Amino acid sequence: VICKGYPVAPLPDSVNAFGRAEPLGISWAFVLFVVVALIADLVLRFTVFGRMICATGGNAEVARLAGIGINAVKITCYCVTGALSAVAGMLVMAQINVGQPEIGVGWELEAIASVVVGGVSLFGGRGTVACAVLGLLIMAVVKSGLVMIGTSWFSTHWQTVAVGLIMIVAVSFDIWRRRAKMQ
Repeated sequence: VICKGYPVAPLPDSVNAFGRAEPLGISWAFVLFVVVALIADLVLRFTVFGRMICATGGNAEVARLAGIGINAVKITCYCVTGALSAVAGMLVMAQINVGQPEIGVGWELEAIASVVVGGVSLFGGRGTVACAVLGLLIMAVVKSGLVMIGTSWFSTHWQTVAVGLIMIVAVSFDIWRRRAKMQ
């Protein structure tokens, strides 16, 4: 709204320098990803708050009856997600050296598909950060494979279809697994 949908450029030299900086030959975005993934995994596995998140995601009513403030847990999770999304947006802006308002359109489908492929349930209460990262790696390999096949076979639109199909299969498998567990 502020930039009326137009890209913001040029950015200050300090932003450009930060985006190009690669300590140890890797980008700051990757360093931050690894740090956040490790912290999130430790929080979910070894803290009371992590257990409250899992309980709320698994069955909010049972978590509420157990004395967990499910609204506080949800709000905290939304705040952390929003803050991390803002940091990710700033890192992407620094890497491409332009403030492009539409840069992340469609990435939410890829993110959801990645974690579902990794075994995280859309219905909550099941999955780990390590599984989500594994799903992310699998989806990256699939997308890279589609690119390597060539654009004559798979345009970028077909890549989106492939991600959607993979997500449908993963969700179907999750539903099947839940039904089989109930019987």
